[in-house]
Amino acid sequence: MSWLRVRPHGAFTSLAYTQVVVAPINQIVSLTGMWGLSFLLILPAAVIATRRIKLVFVLAVVAVSTCLYGIVRLSGIPAAQPVKIAILSAEGADDAGWPNAGGPAILERYRPMIASAAHDGARIVLLPEKTIDVQTTELAKLSQQFQTLATSNKVELVVRLTVLGDGDHNRALIFHPDGAAPTSYDKHHLIPGMEPYTPGDQLATYQGWGLMICKDLDFPPLARQYGKLGTSLWLVPALDFVDDGWLHSRMAMLRGIENGVPMARDGSKGRLVLADANGRVVAETNAPADGPAVLIGELRPGIDKTLYTAWGDWFAWLCGLIVLIGLVWLRSRGGRGSIRHGQLRGLPVADLPAGHAAGDDAGDHHRQRA
Repeated sequence: MSWLRVRPHGAFTSLAYTQVVVAPINQIVSLTGMWGLSFLLILPAAVIATRRIKLVFVLAVVAVSTCLYGIVRLSGIPAAQPVKIAILSAEGADDAGWPNAGGPAILERYRPMIASAAHDGARIVLLPEKTIDVQTTELAKLSQQFQTLATSNKVELVVRLTVLGDGDHNRALIFHPDGAAPTSYDKHHLIPGMEPYTPGDQLATYQGWGLMICKDLDFPPLARQYGKLGTSLWLVPALDFVDDGWLHSRMAMLRGIENGVPMARDGSKGRLVLADANGRVVAETNAPADGPAVLIGELRPGIDKTLYTAWGDWFAWLCGLIVLIGLVWLRSRGGRGSIRHGQLRGLPVADLPAGHAAGDDAGDHHRQRA
């Protein structure tokens, strides 16, 4: 919904993320978004509270239908040719500047890793968020270094830089092996109090691949925009905080299920993950904060068009409309009158509070109790 766009942490606190490991169940988000999954988690308690056997039958039908839908969706086999992707994470340093601070040393750590990944057949090489900080005046020289790495190793090289000066930016770039101008993307959703940068407002795609950065995947509306563009693969530089690596990677995978898009995510100090369009982990490894990590695997680019991509948060709006209709209906029946005459379900007249506390203006409390 639109309010998610202005929340500083997007959908980070959604109850739906508790089910990210239950593959058949979480496929429901391709229809309803995370709203449907949260609804399923709350529904059993609501049914028990009503004490109606008929609703237990409805609950069973909903649960079985959800599982069957998930099983059918998981059985789909993508027809696209696989592409080999290398996700790399070298030991970095905060504020590693170029060319006079730690930036050159970090670049030298990545040179042999990129060459080795290319030798192993990787077509795409993905580096993590916060690789090197560079002033705008030095950006061209640093970009030439990465361009040479992309050209000499014949790989699509995804790099995330902090570009300082003329408005600071958290920026991801794809350097192409043919020497074409890099594809550039500025992070849209920044961490409050930690990233004093200018937020981006444009999407970035290349050959059907989409670029996002770390926290961008906490916001379903942004991922849905890429889904509507028909992107067939998401490349996501990221930086985690060690303990949140697993959860944050799974939150990102839920965005992929919502829109039917596979994803490569490089979560330095967290998890390196390759996940398919159904949110199944194809390959994964930990990325320690004090050492290198390498993950090489294959994904099949391609979009499995979903109802959520087409219709967005229709399920949330539908639930809100049903609640509104229910409130209007209860008011039309005269809620206070029902309470006054003891018509609450399962509550005898004799047990109702007397007089004005019960809203009894007619003085019925003077009558002898049963």
